[in-house]
Amino acid sequence: MFNLGLDRFRWSAISILAAAVLGVFILQSIETTFLHTNFLANYGALSIDGLRHGSVWQLVTYVFLHGSFWQVAMNILCLLLIGLPLQADIGQRAMTLVLVLMTLGGGLAFSLVHVNTGGILMGTSALSIGLLTLFCLSYPDRPIYAPVIFVLPITCCRAGFYIFTVGSISLALSLASCPPWPTPRATPRIWAR
Repeated sequence: MFNLGLDRFRWSAISILAAAVLGVFILQSIETTFLHTNFLANYGALSIDGLRHGSVWQLVTYVFLHGSFWQVAMNILCLLLIGLPLQADIGQRAMTLVLVLMTLGGGLAFSLVHVNTGGILMGTSALSIGLLTLFCLSYPDRPIYAPVIFVLPITCCRAGFYIFTVGSISLALSLASCPPWPTPRATPRIWAR
């Protein structure tokens, strides 16, 4: 008889998060495709206007929402490739704490950078980069085998350097395109009075 090995599967912080992200993405896709609404994105994505109106839950809910299939696929892949080995080493409870702190840290960092310019944040990229950073700091000489991202296996130090460099350039370009003063913009429909 064919056995998938699911009898040995155990739910963990990473697998629960990956399943929740995938489930919410499916709901989000159904909502936008068939119902033609953006309720989840309007109320769940992190926005400065939302925080100003008291929607503090957005500091957590933004992690579950994604803008495209490829964004959710790459983030889940990163969670599984990097998060599961890390969780095996640091334990379930520590990994849950790390995920919560990275979620809040990513949301607060976005809010501080975009306090005057607005914008929205969706996705688990903060967690993915945070887990990669933690993995590289914990195992600097361990090779990363991710054929989707790197053609050949490279060490964590080199991968971290590449990702830090690309991330720094991306952040610099993002900050350069955002003036440090408030600009006139339309208030999102959900916050209009």
